[in-house]
Amino acid sequence: MVILLTFVQLLVIFHTYYSLSQRKELFDDRFGKNYTFASTGVSSFFLAMMLIFLIPGTSFMVIAAVIVGVLLGALFGSLYKMQTILLGIWNGGIGGLMGSMLGLVVLDPSLCGLPGTAARDIANNIILFSIFGTIILFTTMWLVRFSLRV
Repeated sequence: MVILLTFVQLLVIFHTYYSLSQRKELFDDRFGKNYTFASTGVSSFFLAMMLIFLIPGTSFMVIAAVIVGVLLGALFGSLYKMQTILLGIWNGGIGGLMGSMLGLVVLDPSLCGLPGTAARDIANNIILFSIFGTIILFTTMWLVRFSLRV
């Protein structure tokens, strides 16, 4: 289930990138910063969380999640100007760190002092956060694409 949701998230992210790249001549400074901020932050956050869920227990995955976030930020930021590339890299890195932290806390609730009874619901929490993240990512990317029409 987590693998399927990860592929759905990747599909939504790259469909949004393709939609934005087709219409990049319509952007002004404000819209360029807004779409970079929204799409990079949300996509790197939830993709990093999903990477932690897919390959738990390795500290390398935190670094890989941040790198994926930075690359997503550079990808979305490169559609407009240099300042949007910088904004995308920054938001992608921060989103990757936050998603990694959330994924690690869901996998090991004792990291933030939650009681041991929360550890028995790890599988349910992983599915719940994966579905919730996919819905939020889909909604955010739809709003970014919808803002092109307005």
